[in-house]
Amino acid sequence: MAHTKLVKNKKGGRKMSPKELMYVEDTLAHIKFMKDKCDHAKGQVTDVNLKKLIDKVGKKNQKMFDNIYALVATAEKGGK
Repeated sequence: MAHTKLVKNKKGGRKMSPKELMYVEDTLAHIKFMKDKCDHAKGQVTDVNLKKLIDKVGKKNQKMFDNIYALVATAEKGGK
């Protein structure tokens, strides 16, 4: 995965263990999977309210992915 590089190349501070890295990778992969499923389902339903709900859930998943990825990227740079 592309984000593996961020954690393995960390400068300064404690590096993540392989097990910790695996947890982060699994989490990001699961969140991306759920976002993709929401995108697909949104295109399949015709009910406007259901489509809005699916879109909202998809956006929450994207936000979680972005937040976790940003946290890992920030840690890689040694910042806060």
